[in-house]
Amino acid sequence: MKALNGKLWKGAYGYQPFTVQTTELEFQFSRRLVPANPDSPRGSNISAVWNYHLGETLVNGVIQGWKQDDARGASAISQFKMSQLASEVSNQLADQQVRSGYVAFRDHSQSVSDREKVKDDVRSNALKGWIKNGVPRNSTGLSS
Repeated sequence: MKALNGKLWKGAYGYQPFTVQTTELEFQFSRRLVPANPDSPRGSNISAVWNYHLGETLVNGVIQGWKQDDARGASAISQFKMSQLASEVSNQLADQQVRSGYVAFRDHSQSVSDREKVKDDVRSNALKGWIKNGVPRNSTGLSS
């Protein structure tokens, strides 16, 4: 990313490098600070989700009793269910102009084109050789 250090783009986009620093401090709920006894708090793969309209027990992010690869076991708060709900709401919009107006805004917005320019610059200058997900590859394994 050195090639982009301090670079500014249109639309208030810019790149500022950062550094990662370590610490010797222990945090309040660190496993090293919690006593090793059966009553002490510890992480778990089980969680509960509850509100007035929903109550679920999740094991590894899936509703208890369902297999991981079964879509019916997806929690109401999972990305899968949220995208399904968003799609349903979009399909139920009665006013077609609302949908087409949003699409026109999204496709022709100056901020979107500014952002796309930044992404193109980053890919071509700092991420040379990086292959986007979903891009077909030729027999050598490289994108065509």
